[in-house]
Amino acid sequence: MRPRKITIPANSETQLRGNTKRIVVRSAEYEFKAVTDKEEEAVLRRGDNFRFEFVAGFIRLINETNTDNVVVLMVASSDEGDLTATADSTEIVNVDEFNAAAGGCDIRSYTVGPSGLEILSGAVTNRRTAIISPAGPIRIATTQGGTSFTVAGVLNHEASGSLWASADSDTVVEILEYLN
Repeated sequence: MRPRKITIPANSETQLRGNTKRIVVRSAEYEFKAVTDKEEEAVLRRGDNFRFEFVAGFIRLINETNTDNVVVLMVASSDEGDLTATADSTEIVNVDEFNAAAGGCDIRSYTVGPSGLEILSGAVTNRRTAIISPAGPIRIATTQGGTSFTVAGVLNHEASGSLWASADSDTVVEILEYLN
């Protein structure tokens, strides 16, 4: 499975054809709407890992901004690379596609709360990427107490620096780190 780079022109739509069960948004300049032929719809943005209830024959990718939107997607059909741990965990599309050259991995689980916790250490110099999966919404920052953004789904983090997480109440965060 290879990433698909798609340009959605300003204020228009593009169709994605083929049986699709899941979309992972590797990058997107702006959020966009995905509407399936089964009338399922979702607003997607960079880092989203969205699973449709039904396999879609085609998906309309709708850009409602006044600027062209370039997106890079991983697309999985119903029979491609789902990695399922338990019924309530987040599923990850074809792990090999994220890091074909990774030499190993490290899996950890943390409970983060309002005070914050370093979930990725900048001291790890051989990190290729990390997949961060919180049980609920968390705030991510590069420094403790620094400017943050909210993650409510899976985050694929490719940098080698530190990341701090905090949440309004205790929230479990699972991390899969790929190492060279």
